[in-house]
Amino acid sequence: MLGNDWYQPGQINKPGLWFKVHPFCSAALSGYEAAKMLWNKGVRWSDCVQVVVHYPPNGDRVLNQQWPQTGQESKFSIEFIIWQVLKFGDVKDADFTARFVDSQFKIDVAKIVRKHDLATTSATKRPTLVETVTRRGIVKQLVVMPLGSPNRSLSSEKLQEKLLMVLPKEKVAALVDLIVKKKRYFKRYIG
Repeated sequence: MLGNDWYQPGQINKPGLWFKVHPFCSAALSGYEAAKMLWNKGVRWSDCVQVVVHYPPNGDRVLNQQWPQTGQESKFSIEFIIWQVLKFGDVKDADFTARFVDSQFKIDVAKIVRKHDLATTSATKRPTLVETVTRRGIVKQLVVMPLGSPNRSLSSEKLQEKLLMVLPKEKVAALVDLIVKKKRYFKRYIG
């Protein structure tokens, strides 16, 4: 028999699950989203003189690859992710499995620096401020709770879209049905 404190609370409920929108570390989601917002504001890599990525102390601890050499390493590089977004408009998922990173990145990465000057927050928040110094001035974007975080979860449609990328449609429908049934069970018997 399980103890009375089992699942009190389960991490699946508190702080909650993170769903990644791309195959890179969830610690990079805020920086990714900030870069996308900057792109939508018209910021382009070619205009950037410098990019400063601000974190709380240790907020980038797992993003330990500032100069990645392989696609696998680039999954843990905020520099690579921001560079891709500001250069191409988004990340290329295939680049995270590439044998080597783009040689142009190895030159361009010198423009990106990190600072640890944001306030520390809770486990459900990952504040990241991306500051771009361009020829036209400074443009900043702060993201605290990125899409995919427990406080801004993906819609069920987006989750099904992600599942359809790896599973046949009929398996996704069966899985969604199972989840709905399990959710009712957990709510009824576990709380």
